[in-house]
Amino acid sequence: MSTLKKLRLGLNPKKSQEEIATLVGVSLSIYQRAEADPESASPKLLLSLCKLYGVTLNDLLTDQEEMEALSITPPYVNLLKHSSLLRSYFSKPSISTNDETENLIGSLLSRLSAVARKPNLGVMGRSDAGKSHFINYLLGEAKLPSKLQPTTSAITVLKHIEDRPETVKDDVLIFNELCDISLLDSPSYYEQNDIIYKAGGYDLLSDEIVHDHFEEKESDAYSCVVFIDAPILTACNILDAPGFSNTDLGRGDRSDTTKALSVLTMLDTLVYMSPVTGCMDSTDIASLRTVIKSVPEPQNFDLPPMNNIFFVVSQASDNWSDVQLDELKKTAATRIYNHFLISDNDGLLHERTKDYSEPISPDTLASRFFTFWAESVDRRKDLTDELTSYLQSTMPSMIDGNVDRTLVEFKEKGCSYLSEKISQAENEIIQFENLITSYKEAIRPENVAAKTSKIENLRSSLLTSKKKKTAALKMFSERLIARHKEVDYLEGIIKDKYKDKNEAKEYAFPHIMERIQLHIEKQYMTEVGELEQEISENLDDFTSSFNRVDSSNQVTIPFDSRGAFAGLGVGGGLMAGLSIYASTMGALGGYAVAAQGVGLLSSIGIGFSATGGSAGVMSGIAAIGGPVVLAGILGGIAFLGAKRLFGDTWQKRLAKQIIKTMDENNTGKTVIDNVVSEFSKAEEAINTGSDNLKEHYIEHIKMMDEIIQSPADSKEKLDGQVMQFRESLDFFMEAPWD
Repeated sequence: MSTLKKLRLGLNPKKSQEEIATLVGVSLSIYQRAEADPESASPKLLLSLCKLYGVTLNDLLTDQEEMEALSITPPYVNLLKHSSLLRSYFSKPSISTNDETENLIGSLLSRLSAVARKPNLGVMGRSDAGKSHFINYLLGEAKLPSKLQPTTSAITVLKHIEDRPETVKDDVLIFNELCDISLLDSPSYYEQNDIIYKAGGYDLLSDEIVHDHFEEKESDAYSCVVFIDAPILTACNILDAPGFSNTDLGRGDRSDTTKALSVLTMLDTLVYMSPVTGCMDSTDIASLRTVIKSVPEPQNFDLPPMNNIFFVVSQASDNWSDVQLDELKKTAATRIYNHFLISDNDGLLHERTKDYSEPISPDTLASRFFTFWAESVDRRKDLTDELTSYLQSTMPSMIDGNVDRTLVEFKEKGCSYLSEKISQAENEIIQFENLITSYKEAIRPENVAAKTSKIENLRSSLLTSKKKKTAALKMFSERLIARHKEVDYLEGIIKDKYKDKNEAKEYAFPHIMERIQLHIEKQYMTEVGELEQEISENLDDFTSSFNRVDSSNQVTIPFDSRGAFAGLGVGGGLMAGLSIYASTMGALGGYAVAAQGVGLLSSIGIGFSATGGSAGVMSGIAAIGGPVVLAGILGGIAFLGAKRLFGDTWQKRLAKQIIKTMDENNTGKTVIDNVVSEFSKAEEAINTGSDNLKEHYIEHIKMMDEIIQSPADSKEKLDGQVMQFRESLDFFMEAPWD
């Protein structure tokens, strides 16, 4: 029972909800919602109620009933022990190492950190959804400020108290920038005092990470980490994001919406909350595109599609019947499905779930909807049971499987690689005289000049190709947007999609933007894929020309152009072939299947790839519809919501208003600018890769010259290499893989 309800029933004489609503000057429905969930009420209403009952705001919003933490047994004890054992074994090798072995060890430790970890659970939604209140329920105590929605103004990362480094003594650390969640277990990260804004106890949260509705002051806090002793945090880290909103978009990079979107690349699992009143409104729908696009789909086809996304109808008080809530969930699921459906079996949801045996449907989507109201067991049980099972069993099983596959793959390919290096070194010893002859030929000035020129020609050719593809992508986007600014065309879409005028007024504009973004994304992926294919073919040609043997007294000089282009150094080809570098592309989910590798553009740190990552590297695609575009859509929704449709057919009038909104918000230009800007990163990738290739080629030439100058020492070094590689192979074979 809420505090408000207790206060009302404690009056003498007792008063009805309707009487209290009249006394404070609001409608019955508004008061009923406030009594069911006081934290959802406006500050003005709460102050009126405080005056009526003669209590403080803190008294009014303090729930006297104890919370019960989600019951979870730590699921990663054995996994973390095993990974700690492996890290200890490889961090301090008992052998002398060379560059190849050090690269293998570094890559293994990097990948191990990415997959052998607790997953990140995000809680997102618009600003009045009750996210912090829900998290407090999961924790079993009110650690996060949840009074006076909307509250949260900073990205909040919740970790178990045992994850706190020994050198860190505070429970709360606040950063003036986005904290790096992958480094929060590292003591050295907190030594960077320039990024820590404030540190202290839990009371710091109320002062620094909430919007103050009364004094209207803003904190400089951007993100924070909070260490708490709660059972659920043994099974996951929780990320509480600010709400999606169009009220502070003028703050740019520090707006709530921008902060919320920046969380997406860190997530493995998501709870998306929408309040029962206005469930899945146009703000939710517009925000969901980037959410669904960015949170990776677990590659486990024994589970239902979108099994790592929980849609939650919050504030589902007993003012709503079970029948009403069931109907609301179906309506919300159908609304999402129809919004992202462009044509038969084509759209964002179908693209996400295309590898499942059964195509996604409104019913499938409805099965991912749950209700939540902390005061009712019936209104929270399905969600808490499903979430508990997912965190306690489903997710650990996927993570354990992925770790096992990663270690098997690494052991097999790593040992195979070292065996090949042994054979290569032994062969070079046997054919040492021919090797010297080959090196002398390779370092001749005219040959070096020819190869260097070939690298520059490759750079020039790829940059020209990138320029043409950028122009083609821009032209495609301009024509597509122009098509969607034709009144008759838009009118036809609206008539086909919406039967209800009010529904169309709220959702047609974000749907039109969804169509534009989806088609641009497909063209974007095509252009990126073709460019990466061109890069790969040119690098393979370069490798062939470098390793070509022209006479019987020459031997092949191994040079890995792909690894060099990606800046991976010796053994780079093997590294790119493993699942190592997928881990550098953000949180791809520790549960994802072992790697298919990443594209060459992604492997050198450029945030997009048509081929990248086992779950797909979507940061470039997400950027096409990033904060600026979303801000334009949210602003357009607000603009259209205030318009009345007179004249012509209402569909034609709405089409004209949408076009006007696109023009006034420069929406089309913003989308095109984002596309061109994102694709232009390919230029940086090509230049970086070409520089890497030239640098590694020159280093290779220097190495050959050193061998020619000191053949006796070099042959002795080859003998030492064989010994080192044999020791490295034994070291890898004897590692505690199981």
